[in-house]
Amino acid sequence: MVSTQWSWDSARLIALVLNALYGLEQYYNSCYKDLNADGLFGLRIIEGHLKSIQEHVDGRGVDSEIMDEIRNLSLMASMIANKSLPFVASRDREYFNEYQFLLHRPYKMNFIPQRTNERFRWKEKQLKTSKSDKIFPPPILLAEKQSSRCFIELLLANSNLTLKPYNCHLSIDCMERMLNQRGFTGYQLTRQILYVSIALQVYIHIQFSCAYRY
Repeated sequence: MVSTQWSWDSARLIALVLNALYGLEQYYNSCYKDLNADGLFGLRIIEGHLKSIQEHVDGRGVDSEIMDEIRNLSLMASMIANKSLPFVASRDREYFNEYQFLLHRPYKMNFIPQRTNERFRWKEKQLKTSKSDKIFPPPILLAEKQSSRCFIELLLANSNLTLKPYNCHLSIDCMERMLNQRGFTGYQLTRQILYVSIALQVYIHIQFSCAYRY
């Protein structure tokens, strides 16, 4: 395997990120009984992404201390998330059941480097800032009412946690809002990105109820 060589600056930044994750996990561990679904989901993201990084760089000559820290942080995130599961579930069983596909397992994304197609870059006039972008504090990421139904469409069929592929129908209004609506910024844009990321996680074959224009 090709050795992964980092500059001093790169190694320093990696150490700072890992240290920040350690501090975050220590805080979450101190209040695991009080975590909400967003906090639990955040732990699954840490767990899954660190696992993906570990698998990607394994055998490439990365410093053993860094690899050990990545492994330990992923394991710690998993442990805290598992401890918090019953407390998150007890506060809102219906909501927990709807999103359990995201909350029961590590959230892994294996992005493949690729060039950006400049034709997809939004023009300045296509950008707008909606009132909801300026809400402070921001709405809860998974529970915001306007588009929560769209997330549930992706997740509800997976409530039995099976990995067996199944067919599902996504409503046209959700597809338009979450995939085809341009101009969102801030929080609303984050919702769109999260929707696409979750769609890539769910083991489904999407059947379109009518032709969809991309």
